[in-house]
Amino acid sequence: MATIMTKAARSHAKNTSKACEECRRRKQRCSGESPCITCQRRGATCWYRVVTRTRNSRQVTSEDADLEHGTLNSRSHATTSGISIEQQASGLNEIGMEQIQSTLPRRHIFNSIRVTDVSRDSSLCISELLYGPLSSFSLLRHLHAHLELPSIRDSSPLVCPGQFYDDNESLDAFNYRERAFRSIPSAQDADVAFLQYDLAKGFQDVYLRTVHHLFPLVSAETVQPLLLRLYDPNPSNVVGSSEKALVLATLAIGAGYKHDGWRKILFEKALKESEKSLYDINMEVVQTELLLAHCEFIWGSPQVAYLILGRSLQKSLAAGLHRLDPSYRQPHHKSAEATRTFWSVYCYETLVSLTFGWPILLQISDMDFSIPEHGTFTWALFRMCEVMQEIHKLYRCCHTTINADLKTAYKIFHDLQSLRRILESDLEIFIGKPLEHNSSENLVQHVVLSYEYFNIVCLTFRPFLLLSLEFRRQTDSESLTPTQSLMLTIDSTLQDACDRCIDAARSIIVLADTVISLHPVAEILCNHELFLETACFILALATLHDLSSYDTHDRYYRRAMSCLGQMSPRERLTDLIDALEQLHSKVGSFINRAANDISVLPTEAVPSQELPTATDGVYPQIDEAALSLDGVEQTLQSLEQLPDAEWPFMNWNLSGIDLGFLDSLAGDGANGGAT
Repeated sequence: MATIMTKAARSHAKNTSKACEECRRRKQRCSGESPCITCQRRGATCWYRVVTRTRNSRQVTSEDADLEHGTLNSRSHATTSGISIEQQASGLNEIGMEQIQSTLPRRHIFNSIRVTDVSRDSSLCISELLYGPLSSFSLLRHLHAHLELPSIRDSSPLVCPGQFYDDNESLDAFNYRERAFRSIPSAQDADVAFLQYDLAKGFQDVYLRTVHHLFPLVSAETVQPLLLRLYDPNPSNVVGSSEKALVLATLAIGAGYKHDGWRKILFEKALKESEKSLYDINMEVVQTELLLAHCEFIWGSPQVAYLILGRSLQKSLAAGLHRLDPSYRQPHHKSAEATRTFWSVYCYETLVSLTFGWPILLQISDMDFSIPEHGTFTWALFRMCEVMQEIHKLYRCCHTTINADLKTAYKIFHDLQSLRRILESDLEIFIGKPLEHNSSENLVQHVVLSYEYFNIVCLTFRPFLLLSLEFRRQTDSESLTPTQSLMLTIDSTLQDACDRCIDAARSIIVLADTVISLHPVAEILCNHELFLETACFILALATLHDLSSYDTHDRYYRRAMSCLGQMSPRERLTDLIDALEQLHSKVGSFINRAANDISVLPTEAVPSQELPTATDGVYPQIDEAALSLDGVEQTLQSLEQLPDAEWPFMNWNLSGIDLGFLDSLAGDGANGGAT
């Protein structure tokens, strides 16, 4: 017996008292060290909870739980029209809950849309595309519903018949059909005489100063001699199809800045050359397809870029580029180049998938190989992709509640803030600070990572802006039922999430204005128009959410339109400007109707001269207090102390929400804890 007890005691002594958050998230055993063995091996950030999690007994009464969590006082103040939350909650009978669930199912907020288009050449050729809830296309039906006349809105309840909406009507209402279905344009003059060497050399120089730092795949010492060989009249010095396609792809990217006509021709030629090696699997083919996908994603059809990236990712896996093994691939620098190529393809495919809400082809949880080297730009992009995949899970998890979704959103934000601090210490990239760098490489990294940061914040908290907007739409009446009163109470606690989403959208506009005004050649780095489109859609929703904020949002909206007008003209950009101008006009008309109906004029919240300019480099609400982790950690600690009740698996189930948590969350934001 003593022997058994001794073994048990030894076994218990080996167990660690706590695990780091990375091991908790991955459900792995943690060594308890700082950093732990798992985080050292994966190069992840290792951190432990400050406060030990405590679980309440299921026999504890609701009143005792309120006293223990310190939420009783906050609940007593959260009343609507003199009715306590307990009284409102008790008034939610089954009929009322069924009405809420039928009016606001979760898939109404996290909605996917399917759009169809009939070919002009043949009525039998029909294109169908499904855009996920992360895409801007999914917001069109929300905007269309809220901007219609009240009589039309009341007669057309927003219900989802299945897993997605057939929504060609909203697509046409905002002139978005061309953006949804634009394919590769045929270059009619692709057979004309090839461009002169000096102009081609200029295109290649633009590529080497910009996109080359985004995708450090091949060195300048490799592509420059290839360009010389391409123009060499010696018939014996023939350039292979894969090498020729690679050079043409770099030229097409460089031509995208100020020479869109040549960009189309060069892309068409590069695509034809790459088709000759369509079934070849090697590193050069993967690199070429990645550059072609980038060129098409920036200036042409992002939908086509997604298809090219999928093929490139599959070839990189088939070629084993993700396996860093110097003994297999000699010399060693070739092995490192192959690994950089794989991670560049993976990160770019994740970004494009996030943009349109399409499935990510390779999940991080499926990887069993080494991640990029810590402290490098590729590693930073990989960490961003980790956060992006968490957003995908948030949007695609159907069986959850508002409480759980809000908890997940703040944990995503916490991970993003931790990454921001690492970028400051290891890469000297300060998100939300002026773009002041001595080298083109650092500037490229700062611009790309800043865009990704603000875009992730927008997408993380955007569902709660939509939810708050829908709550206000459902409670737009003088006399409120208990169910509607509870909606208003819950809505008042979502303000912090809404503010974070709106501030991030404004920051995207400030960043784009700075980049396009002061560093115009950086236009070819990323798809600025998609980020600006996301920001404009959020500002339109924010205006409908709070009519008194119209003037402030309108100035940022116009600033975004000015940025788009400064970019190199092309067909897709023209389509976007027309669509956003139409949206701006509809929002303005709605504001005028609302002012006449309810006699409430929008007030100027911020004078126009106080808005930051490109030369200022100042971001709205982006300072050390706003970026601090303290408030987020407090929020996460309060979430960890919630009892593990079995929440019903219902879409946006309001009966399972913890109102005390929401009140405390709103209180932290008001007191500067989570700003």
